[in-house]
Amino acid sequence: MLPLQEGSLVFVEYVEDWRTIKNGTICVVVTQDEGVVLKKVFNYLTEKNVLILKSTNERYAPYPVLADDIAEVWRFVGYYSKEFPV
Repeated sequence: MLPLQEGSLVFVEYVEDWRTIKNGTICVVVTQDEGVVLKKVFNYLTEKNVLILKSTNERYAPYPVLADDIAEVWRFVGYYSKEFPV
């Protein structure tokens, strides 16, 4: 999961009101179809009932997820890695 090293531990905090997520916030999103993903979130819940998820790895295209398909959202707060970032 670029840019984090394999084996890194991710620390998150639960987001109760998804409408409070600011655009560009990195979150762990739990969905019905995708499972558990770490993405930058762009919030269009008020306008279109959707979050746009953008990978931290630029090789992957952003994609929309309807609010009905989301089970949980957790805001990224930090990580731990045994490897020094390069």
